[in-house]
Amino acid sequence: MSKHTPGPWSVGRNFSDDCFVVTDEKCEIEIYCEHESQRKAEANAALIAAAPDLLEALQNLIACCSFPTSGNDAFQTAVDSARTALVKATGGTA
Repeated sequence: MSKHTPGPWSVGRNFSDDCFVVTDEKCEIEIYCEHESQRKAEANAALIAAAPDLLEALQNLIACCSFPTSGNDAFQTAVDSARTALVKATGGTA
């Protein structure tokens, strides 16, 4: 997997208002929607635009949680889940 585009990403609308556009300086993602699903398309666009920030926050959080967490199963489950998501987001290169 190639390295992701670090952002910042921004959300806008195309000229015909039938899709949301997530862009940075080098990439553009268009999210098309039907009239009744514009809120969902806008939410998806916002999530995509936030992805670089979410990835960085997750990496920072995992770095802070690298100590053993014996005795706190809920915390360990959350850390393990975060690590799994990080591996998925980075194509297995976390």
